[in-house]
Amino acid sequence: MKESAIYPGEYILLPELEVFLLDTKPAAPANVTMPPINMTETEDCFNIEISLPGVKREDIFIHMHNNTLFLFVLMKKITKEKNERSRMHEFDSNTLKRHIPLPSNVDPGFMSAEYRQGILQLYIPKTTQQSTDKDMQVIVY
Repeated sequence: MKESAIYPGEYILLPELEVFLLDTKPAAPANVTMPPINMTETEDCFNIEISLPGVKREDIFIHMHNNTLFLFVLMKKITKEKNERSRMHEFDSNTLKRHIPLPSNVDPGFMSAEYRQGILQLYIPKTTQQSTDKDMQVIVY
């Protein structure tokens, strides 16, 4: 049973989406983009900012496994009208993916994620105990 980062209740992915997220294989470089991140450490937590402009909150999936944060953004391809011609076309990727290794003193049970104005902010509290191997989904607000 997977743990949930939100109380009350448990967040369960649709079975086909869960299979996709767990079995994601590296795709061609043109299809997968690694978004840039900023990670800072304070006395009591780690703050991670991830730049995701033009993304919808419901397309962001965050999964934590063995102190590694897995970020997947599943974007729909933009289709153009038949009478349009592309002069420049640089954002054709349909998947954003990032794996972020975290220190062993994080407490993923109280992690929070918030997406506003193209920036995903993650707050991961520190703990004095070594974290156990947790496998959990994180809800983005």
